[in-house]
Amino acid sequence: MSRFVLLLAQLLVVLLLCLTVNTSPNGPPTDAPGPPAVNSPEACTCASNAACDNATAVCTGSLCGNDGDVFTCDRNNLSLVVIASPLATIEGASLLLTCIVNLTPDDITVYWRDPEGSSISGEGTKYEISAESGAVYDLVINNSSYEDSGTYTCVAVLNEPTTRLSSVTEQVNITVYALGRIFSTPPMTIRIVAGDQLELACKAFFGLTTPSLEWVLPSQAVGGTAQITSQEEYFQGTELISSRLLVVTNVSSIHDGTYRCQAMVNETVTDTRDVHVSIVVVLLCFLR
Repeated sequence: MSRFVLLLAQLLVVLLLCLTVNTSPNGPPTDAPGPPAVNSPEACTCASNAACDNATAVCTGSLCGNDGDVFTCDRNNLSLVVIASPLATIEGASLLLTCIVNLTPDDITVYWRDPEGSSISGEGTKYEISAESGAVYDLVINNSSYEDSGTYTCVAVLNEPTTRLSSVTEQVNITVYALGRIFSTPPMTIRIVAGDQLELACKAFFGLTTPSLEWVLPSQAVGGTAQITSQEEYFQGTELISSRLLVVTNVSSIHDGTYRCQAMVNETVTDTRDVHVSIVVVLLCFLR
């Protein structure tokens, strides 16, 4: 009996020693992995424009949230509206281009691009750039010239891009009229199938002067089926805009070549635009 009691006592001592080695006074074993800490990558993986909520371990942000298990962000609804006042003017006048956005400067960076695609800095006297109420961005073009005509682009870039969107652009086209300058012509190169009808329109601004606008045809096409019609219209009631429409029916290989629209003021050529026309002959082969 004494040997049994001694053996039982030894077993109890060994058990107490094991419990002392494998446990810590504050809870689980010191080398055992515990639950992930809040804000740690294991607890909360967020997009760059969101933060992990300390209490819920859920991604949140001023415009962002979770839709079920999918991270969503209202920044994906970024939109722009661009207007110009006026859309057309005469050299020397100023132009106002306005870009309206639906997000605040905290979320986006807005800038303008000129018709060549270059960013407009606003330095110097040509351009003035200003922001109003954090949602309206104005571009003023001072002392406009013929070379200022073209397409201007407002660009809004998200400061923290989402997985679906990084930037949005919107464009507006303006025209600056100059005396004796052509402002509307067909593309520089046209391909047309033989037998079809060719139409080429050209417009120029003449202000208060006598208009002189004409199409110069390739030598071999002169005297064919070409017809030219003229039309005059007025800008701001008194400033003359002249147009010439060249129509060639049933085109053939003789109409291949370069067509030139030519504007003159006081018998002096002030502007020309060339259009290169290629006639495509389609051969149909029938197998019997």
